[in-house]
Amino acid sequence: MRSYAIATIVLGVFLSTIGCAAAGKDARNGLLIDAGQLQDRLGEDNLIIIHAAGDDETFREEHIPGARWADWNRLNREVHGVAMSMPPVDEIVDLVRELGITSDSDIVIYDEVGGLQAARLMVALEMVGLGDRISLLDGHLKGWKAFDGPLEDTPQEIEPSGFTPRSFNETLLVDHRSMRSLAWLARHAGDAAGAELTMIDARPPEEYRGDSPGTDVDRPGHIPGAVNVFWESHLRGDDDHRLRDRAELESLYREAGLEPGHTPLVYCRTGNQSSHTYFVLRYLGYEPRSYDGSFLQWHRDANAPVQR
Repeated sequence: MRSYAIATIVLGVFLSTIGCAAAGKDARNGLLIDAGQLQDRLGEDNLIIIHAAGDDETFREEHIPGARWADWNRLNREVHGVAMSMPPVDEIVDLVRELGITSDSDIVIYDEVGGLQAARLMVALEMVGLGDRISLLDGHLKGWKAFDGPLEDTPQEIEPSGFTPRSFNETLLVDHRSMRSLAWLARHAGDAAGAELTMIDARPPEEYRGDSPGTDVDRPGHIPGAVNVFWESHLRGDDDHRLRDRAELESLYREAGLEPGHTPLVYCRTGNQSSHTYFVLRYLGYEPRSYDGSFLQWHRDANAPVQR
């Protein structure tokens, strides 16, 4: 009974902070921009285009005109012994300043890998209050090239900004202790208190089932009560990095058990695949939260149950 009471308090605090989540410009439409729309806006003074990647090799060969390279590795570091975690907000602020972003910039992010790295950067920027300024390019670099959008190979000089966050949204990340309580509640409370919470595992189905452990995972499986929606199922195909139609995405999550009004709690192995899930759910109008330590942290806790 005591565990139920504690978990219910945690859920109450968790849900009470939902209103702090980014919901500035249209939560359904403003988060996605297509190639034609972006081409029409090239050259606008307040437009900042970010090419997110783990290295700048491709960026130096070809990138969207005016784009600036953001090192994705800076968004994955060891924090409190957990590898590939989101860095502290002061480091995110440093990156924002180096990219020349201000509070009034319109930010378009793309990457080379279907949105994983772009979505990770989106989550980071939401943490420092820029959620209402961000759009991801539908189709990313592959889609831009298929559109025959212009490319250049000359990086531009970037004048650092004096960006100061107007707000912080660190609550979009859920720590391990809170995740333990929320996962318990989602399994045991049912309609009494846990019905508004849906845990979503963004890993490949074989990792979710435990058939394949995944790198550095010793206890394969998933967090009990979580449903599985592999992040790549958001895309139209291996060679088409555009998102599937909204109706298809809504159906995908509805079939997985996510209902309107639910709060999605997303995770994967390290927090990167679930960043794409976070983005898609924001695009669909939800206000998700992310367990950034994800299964890599969960499985190392001997007291944290694992289901296969």
